[in-house]
Amino acid sequence: MKHTNIKRFVRRMLIGSVSIMVMLVFWPALCAHAQFSFPTDLFNTVTSLGNSASGIQGTVGQMQTTQQTVVYPLSSVTQFQSFISTVVATYRSWMSQVYNLPLRSAQLGSPSSLELVIHSGSGTAPTTMFPTYVATYGTPITTGTAATATQQTTDMNDAIALDALSLATATDQGAANLISVANQLEDQSLITAPGTADMITAQAMALQLQSLATQHMLLASELRQEAGQLAARNADLKSLAVSSHNHSNLIQNLLNTGAQQ
Repeated sequence: MKHTNIKRFVRRMLIGSVSIMVMLVFWPALCAHAQFSFPTDLFNTVTSLGNSASGIQGTVGQMQTTQQTVVYPLSSVTQFQSFISTVVATYRSWMSQVYNLPLRSAQLGSPSSLELVIHSGSGTAPTTMFPTYVATYGTPITTGTAATATQQTTDMNDAIALDALSLATATDQGAANLISVANQLEDQSLITAPGTADMITAQAMALQLQSLATQHMLLASELRQEAGQLAARNADLKSLAVSSHNHSNLIQNLLNTGAQQ
């Protein structure tokens, strides 16, 4: 039985070897026949791809040239960046000194403290400023020490003054922030690539709107102060009118009393 199995195994090995030999003999001819046109097709394909790549590269080069000479003139961009660099080097340090000029000049204790708060460069609420304000301009009139109209008018004048001073500190802080952002935009314009200038322009326009909003707040504060002054003067006229009327009545009563005697 074992001998029979060995013979079968040998027979299978011989058959497999013959098949492999036949494939090795006829393989070159089969390959030559099947791939006879392959090198030519491959060469034509590579040549076509090369021509397409050259055409794309030429188109890209023309687009870049158009962008650098017409859409985003490279010479103009370079000239503008050089101008910005000159402006920054010439004026930024000088303008920083102007913005930080020492404006405090009060000599006495309470006025100096109030002036320090006013020019602190950070927003200060009226309630926080009130103690130094009162120490400088006096406490509000209490009930019973003056006429009601005088008490109310002076209290309103103090309120308008405190509101204006508080808003001034807030706008100083806002102005410092705007200047910082403006400096950043200038720095970005020095290194911006052609085609991105619109983004910086949009940021600058938004910054301009914020600056205009701050100016409008200051104008509104100025209008409130003017209105407060008009109201205060009108209150004085009303008080004078009342006093004049009272004096007229007093004189008339004296005259009537004298006539009766």
